[in-house]
Amino acid sequence: MAKTLGMKIRDLRIKKGYTQTDLAEGLVTPSMISQIEADKANPSYKLLEALAKRLEVSIDYFLNDIQEKLELDSRYKLARAMMQSQDYEKAIEILKELLNSPGMQSFEVKFDLAEAYLKNEDYEQAVEQLETLYREVSLDKDRRLVVQVLDQLAYCKIQRNDYILARHFLLQALRETRRLDEADRALKGKVLRKLADATAYLGPYEDAIEYYEDALTALQGTTELFEIGKAYEGLGDMFGKLEDFRKASDYTRSAITMYKSDHRVTNVGECKTKLGIYLSRLGDYEEAKRVYQEVLEDYQEQENDEQMGYVYVRMGELYSFMGDYEQAMEYCQRGLAMIPEQSSLKAVSLEIFGRVAWEMKSAELAVASLSQAAARFEKENLYSELIHVHTRLSHIYQSQGDLAAANTAMLQATRAMEESLKMKGLYL
Repeated sequence: MAKTLGMKIRDLRIKKGYTQTDLAEGLVTPSMISQIEADKANPSYKLLEALAKRLEVSIDYFLNDIQEKLELDSRYKLARAMMQSQDYEKAIEILKELLNSPGMQSFEVKFDLAEAYLKNEDYEQAVEQLETLYREVSLDKDRRLVVQVLDQLAYCKIQRNDYILARHFLLQALRETRRLDEADRALKGKVLRKLADATAYLGPYEDAIEYYEDALTALQGTTELFEIGKAYEGLGDMFGKLEDFRKASDYTRSAITMYKSDHRVTNVGECKTKLGIYLSRLGDYEEAKRVYQEVLEDYQEQENDEQMGYVYVRMGELYSFMGDYEQAMEYCQRGLAMIPEQSSLKAVSLEIFGRVAWEMKSAELAVASLSQAAARFEKENLYSELIHVHTRLSHIYQSQGDLAAANTAMLQATRAMEESLKMKGLYL
């Protein structure tokens, strides 16, 4: 393999019997020499000239390497630009070429390749790249690198619905953060927040709440407003699951404040919708209606029909709580018409519409809507939601005297429960 500039300087230094301190004396710090030899820093022309003189070689011996390094750095910048513009396939192509070049075997290039695979949803290649990286950095003094790799491995597993392994990697990452300086509190906070997210899926909710609270403690005093917002939002979600809607609404308001400060328009809208849901469950109907109207105006300004449709469906749910079923049906139908078929919001919207239809004693419409919701939940591996839908269908069939259909629906609910437990590692 051809030698890089750093390799040449290192070999000549050793040949001369110099230490890094000897070579650096009067020129730069020994740390800078170490970085140059590792090809992590490029020396200036003036420094290179001084090093050549001290090592008793012509500067021409190094210049070709400098030009080649500049060209490779330019290619690396292009790959990063491709990632910024979401052209991940082109970025992958360039990064793979760079990894075949001497001097470009750095952690950053390898990590960027793994990230490009992730963004391109090529999770198998991403995991392979990250596992290789983990073996390389596991003994590295810089434990931040280990945390970064474990964090991305966890993300890969979450994308493949393997929350058990995701939590395993995040727990490892959390242990590593305890070996970092106090200055790395933000990194620890991010890991805790993601660990809370994984635990929120696997349960119990009380453990997830504890991790979210620990994340907020770690993030206190940092500038990570988005992460703080995510932790508050997670706490709102958990208390919503536990049906403590007062705490859920309070934490969600805090999340909105953080997201607004960080100019996260999408997150603000989603949390306002959640706030409307919690307020409606508290029976604070007028305030819920005000919040929904506010977020509808925001989405109208953004021309976001999908989210507007979802808010309309939630307003339909609100009117059903108020006993105004005519308005409820009107809002639900209006919202469903605005939500695209491929949207992840379609299933939950159909489930709400099914509930409203059943409250209006329209069994046929309720069954049709809930059955569509069930098919979508199953496709998306949302087993908790699937259990509730099949259970509701069973009750509807039973009330209509169709005991065979009721039994079938209950069996489907049981199967969904088994799948949910398998995913959580609680069923063999």
